[in-house]
Amino acid sequence: MKKLFGLMLAVLLLASMASAQEILKMSSLAPGTSAYLVNSTFVNIVNEASDNYEVQLNATGAGTMHTLQLSMGEIDFSMGAPTVFDLLSNGRAMYAEVPNAGELAKNLRGMVGYPLGPYHVVVNADSDIYEWEDFAGKRVFFGPPGGAATRTVLGIVKNVTGLTEDDFDLVNLGWGAAQQAMQDGQLDVYVVPTLAPSPGISQIALTKEIRILGLTEEQMAASGQQPGVDSGNRRWGVVPAGTYGDNQKNDDDAVMVESFVSIESRVGMPQEAIYELTKAWWAGVETQRENAPWLAQITLEGAFDGMIAPLHAGAIQFYQEEGMEIPERLIPEECLAGDDGMLACLSN
Repeated sequence: MKKLFGLMLAVLLLASMASAQEILKMSSLAPGTSAYLVNSTFVNIVNEASDNYEVQLNATGAGTMHTLQLSMGEIDFSMGAPTVFDLLSNGRAMYAEVPNAGELAKNLRGMVGYPLGPYHVVVNADSDIYEWEDFAGKRVFFGPPGGAATRTVLGIVKNVTGLTEDDFDLVNLGWGAAQQAMQDGQLDVYVVPTLAPSPGISQIALTKEIRILGLTEEQMAASGQQPGVDSGNRRWGVVPAGTYGDNQKNDDDAVMVESFVSIESRVGMPQEAIYELTKAWWAGVETQRENAPWLAQITLEGAFDGMIAPLHAGAIQFYQEEGMEIPERLIPEECLAGDDGMLACLSN
């Protein structure tokens, strides 16, 4: 009887400890994208490390909607993209009809920056698509409808070829559905920004032969992209030939624009929570690099790359403890430098 009572007490204690964890919500792009890879890894790492917080991941919808939800306090974390932040701050494009869009953007706070990976422009190796001009009349996926990726790729295609969305069949799908559609032969062109080697594209290449298209130097100049100039948040990335094994049939490396993004939180999240989770993330990254080769591209030294929203006070606390200098552009109004040069922040 005593043993049974002791077992029941232990179960109740564990249940009480679990219920004491605060539930936090994170939205992500779907599987097949680097954002999902990073966000799902973030969730696994911090949930394993923290006794105080549990982050729940919802991997549906477009990043533009996630940013709006985060700015309105409906979720606690999402991917942050410089282009999306700029659009929300200025109430343009998909945010043109959002009341007080600029004020909402002020609620966003950065945590961790990382490279999203170069845009992979994937076509079937047995197709007649060898150049960007060959997209005419084809079924193409550039990203979810209303998303920043779709705008970016449409702009590149127009600048490089003169083609517009009236010249091809722009398929409106989510990231996960588009990957499956490419694998099932329902798409001619599949474009996704992702770290290489991408697990999603590796899966496609297991069952079919593919080519990955890039830009020539002339096309790069005409693309309208300005890596290193656009707030320092873009660069030219390379997908080496052979990255996806024998079924990748292009002999040359594919050069394409690569974006930096971030994990963002929001004003109102406690400083101690963001500090704890930021610290747990970087500790977990260090221990998991050997088992996840793509993590080699995510480094503490590059933690501020891709950030445009000011840092959260909890993230500032962690990075200062690491001896890192906080870029002036990322210092929020509520943080002031003391006599020792350290930033002190009012509560977020």
